[in-house]
Parts: sequence; C-alpha cells; structure tokens
Amino acid sequence: MLQVLLLAFLAMPLAAPKYHKNRRPTSHQVRRQATQIVRYLKRTDPRILKEVLRQMKWEPKKRRIKNPTKEFDQWYIDMMSDLAGIPKIK
Repeated sequence: MLQVLLLAFLAMPLAAPKYHKNRRPTSHQVRRQATQIVRYLKRTDPRILKEVLRQMKWEPKKRRIKNPTKEFDQWYIDMMSDLAGIPKIK
C-alpha cells in the first residue's frame, strides 16, 4: 500500500502540466528556420506568393500618383474658359 502511494506521488510531477514559459529560439535557430522558409518560398509559384501576401494584408499599398500634366491642363482649360467667358460645368 505504501509503495502504491509513493509511486503515485512520484508519478504526479511527470503527469502535471508544465507552467514554465517556452524558451525563445536562439539567433542561430532563427536564422536556420528563416533560411528554410526562404528556400521553400523560392520554389513556390509567384502567383501563390502574391495571394498569400494579399490574404495576410502584407502587400504594399498602391498610392495614386497625381499626374502634374493633368493638373496643368485643367488649370489651363479653366483659365482659358474664364477669359473667353464660358461658364464652368459642374
């Protein structure tokens, strides 16, 4: 009976969940895993990579670039219509 109790007490630390934090990977482990991922991504189809970037919302934002010639053209049209007395169309 005593042996059963001792075995139960000895088995409890093995069966108990671990409450300590997981250790962070070392810099060597991080570099090795990053290299493995890069090798895998180089073999992957670019269309798949674009879709992954889109789903992860990592793709660069597309900015609208104002065309300076359009602004100048609009200014020129407005000026000429004012000089000619043509009303602006809104």
